Amino acid sequence: MEIKHKQGLFFNVVFAVTTILIAFFSISIIWFSAQKIPQAKNIFLNRNVVLETITVSIFLGLLIGVLKRKLDKWNKKTIIIISAILGLFIIGIQCAYICIMRPNVIYDNYLIYEQAQRLLVDKVINPEFYGQYFQRYGHNLPVLTWIYLLLKTAEIMNIGDTHLILCFFGMFMMDLALLASWGIAYVLGGRNNAFLFLAFSSLNPVIYIWTIWHYTTVLSLPFLMGAILFAILIPKARRDFQKIVFLLLFAGCTILGLRIRITQVILLIAIFICSLALCVWKKSGWKKIAVYLLSAACFMGVISIGCEKYEARFVEFDNTDAAFPTVHWIMMGLGETGTFNIEDLQYTQQFPTHEEKVEGDIAKIKERIENLGVMGLAERMKQKLQVTWQDGSRGYSSGWVKNGTQSKLYSYLCGDKADFFLLYCQGFYLFTLVLVLLGIVKSIRTHKIDWYFVMRLLWLGTILFYLLWESQDHYSIGMVFVIQILAVEGGYSWDSVFANHDKRVASGVKYAAVTLNLLMIVICLIHNFDICTQKKFDFIHYNAQSQYSDNDGFLEVNNKQNITQYFKTSIPFNRISVNIVPAAVPSSVSYNMELLDAQNNVIAAKSVTADLLALDNLVWDFETIVPSKSETYQIRLTSADNSDSTLQIISYFGQNDLYEGGEALVNNNSVGADMCFGVMECISGAYISVKWYVLLGGMVIICSMLMGFLLIKDNGGINNKQN
Repeated sequence: MEIKHKQGLFFNVVFAVTTILIAFFSISIIWFSAQKIPQAKNIFLNRNVVLETITVSIFLGLLIGVLKRKLDKWNKKTIIIISAILGLFIIGIQCAYICIMRPNVIYDNYLIYEQAQRLLVDKVINPEFYGQYFQRYGHNLPVLTWIYLLLKTAEIMNIGDTHLILCFFGMFMMDLALLASWGIAYVLGGRNNAFLFLAFSSLNPVIYIWTIWHYTTVLSLPFLMGAILFAILIPKARRDFQKIVFLLLFAGCTILGLRIRITQVILLIAIFICSLALCVWKKSGWKKIAVYLLSAACFMGVISIGCEKYEARFVEFDNTDAAFPTVHWIMMGLGETGTFNIEDLQYTQQFPTHEEKVEGDIAKIKERIENLGVMGLAERMKQKLQVTWQDGSRGYSSGWVKNGTQSKLYSYLCGDKADFFLLYCQGFYLFTLVLVLLGIVKSIRTHKIDWYFVMRLLWLGTILFYLLWESQDHYSIGMVFVIQILAVEGGYSWDSVFANHDKRVASGVKYAAVTLNLLMIVICLIHNFDICTQKKFDFIHYNAQSQYSDNDGFLEVNNKQNITQYFKTSIPFNRISVNIVPAAVPSSVSYNMELLDAQNNVIAAKSVTADLLALDNLVWDFETIVPSKSETYQIRLTSADNSDSTLQIISYFGQNDLYEGGEALVNNNSVGADMCFGVMECISGAYISVKWYVLLGGMVIICSMLMGFLLIKDNGGINNKQN
């Protein structure tokens, strides 16, 4: 799929419209991403960080530039060896992150995990689970059956830590997508291109921090990239048998990906548009393309039927009326934030039939469009573009990590001191986007439709889709490898531009880049010195924290019953927060909160009055407690008077303990539940000491000077040989 000669009108229209749109959105996303770090908690919170993000991007550009200069001098054997080392390095860092940080199973992940565990016993999906969750969101059924098979395998192999198994499953799917993406880079650009893609991947924080997300955005990745790879290989196959195999694999990846996330269909649309453009211009070859498309459609139909029959084994309920219609997500996308919110969920859920849900959502869509108006609608689209595509960490949050052994590494990667790490995420993302934009600009000169154009069209379609759909920052994970492949292609494209100039021009560009990077690093270090080393921040180190709460379940405290919650910890703590159902009670009503050790000795106590009962959380501060080892503690809540008022504690009634050594007792009797609460240490101090700030700043300057020296020393120009 490649055209290099003069094209017809239809071809030119398709190329011009898509190129202008993707360039516009790329520039907009770059502009948003350079200004702010959405997940920042302290030093970069709500700050303009253009200087910092550009500095990180230039630094990474020098690093990749040095690597590229060395790459052009390596032979095939060396490239293969270094590629293998890089691959093992990526896997090693992923494993270390999972094992050291001990990620927890969270949010939708936990719901699927919980139902998969029940499926092992019940053999059918519970239609009433968590407010008809799997009836509302039928697209979660395929993922549920996969997790069920994984847990069943773990049960057969007598593996107890299924949380860890699921994290490694997410890592496996991420690396499978990485392998397919490496294959795409290799087929399209040769081994040098593929190696550079792997080098980009080793620097990409997303493929490490998002291994924990064994949910639709990560699980769909290998199917999307696999479908692209096999689509590329189909016309390259020399034998009919190979073509059939690749067609079958393409169909399988497409259907499995489509059953997880609807965005997979955008790839089919992109391929169809490009195929149509080529057929209209060439006026030949359409028969061959039609045969490919029809064969793939037949394979997809058969695979889809097989998947539905397999999933039907576990579904003994009719979700026609309970399932949310497509317009629900469009309606939600027009809401105040454009993201998920409980009010829109409850609005759609209130209608008893499917037809009424559709009518109600359409009515709400019309109402919101009328209220927004043209300018309001444009502002909402801008807001959604930022929400989905601005964040280089893709919505990474420290609250997603359950940490059993608090460490400084945890604080700087996942906790309240993660701002430097998030700056790196943002800088890497900005650098990648700039290279993608350079590739788009270069494509205007070549003016051809190839597989890089298909991937640009795929990214454009995904951007447009999330302008229409309900959006989230982590939805952009689905394009992480597509964007990365386009970035590598963009870098190589501009290498060829510099290769056509004499050595003086290339040398001047190198000196300018190295000098600018050093200057910006020094300015950034001076600019951020006070806020990093002098200003006091409040840091919260989480000891135990609930990431899942079933709001339909709670335990009660009144004059007839009390609650005791056990938990273990080896980490210092000075605050406990208990999730409650807010209540309006007389000012005379009060409750007692006590913290006890394993021997029932009272360590701290607090009286809970009416003003606190009107809040979502009972926050309780006391002097810091430092366990000498892993010790058991108790939280006890009792009524302080004989009134009939009841305090409701939000609780989890699932099969798994939310906390190490956790168990809730009502009147000293086990109830098979856990209170939803948090144990943490709150401390105040500077982000980093002066000594460490100077040391780290010096190391960055030295690394930058070393890379500059290696880059300038290479006077051989740019060798962009095809391989």
